[in-house]
Amino acid sequence: SSRVLWTLAVTQFKGASVLKAPYVSAKHGMLGLARTVAKEGAPHNVRTNVICPGFVLSPLVEKQIPEQAKALGIPEQEVVKNMLKGTVDGKFTDVNDLVEVATLMASFPQWRSQASPSSFRTVGSWNKGVVETT
Repeated sequence: SSRVLWTLAVTQFKGASVLKAPYVSAKHGMLGLARTVAKEGAPHNVRTNVICPGFVLSPLVEKQIPEQAKALGIPEQEVVKNMLKGTVDGKFTDVNDLVEVATLMASFPQWRSQASPSSFRTVGSWNKGVVETT
């Protein structure tokens, strides 16, 4: 059997983000691809799941903060506040949280056989502390 784990974003569930049309479009397309791979791969024992975190303070996001501040005419702190306003603790997702979720997903035999296709909204997203299947 094989497992494919995709890391996308919570935008598939929350909708659009300002100044991010290409990013959001790509994430929606990847979710559709993941679901298709799940259906087409199932007869061959290929399982696929998607991890959907909220904002991770990655080099991409660090670059976007000043760009959005300039484009929107607001301070960088306001951009960060807007990014994190829907989270429970107002913090970015830690990459270690994503590693733990991916390890957990890959380790359970029942997830390999029964949870495909699934999307998991992880810690740091708008549902802080919740792993939810959709």
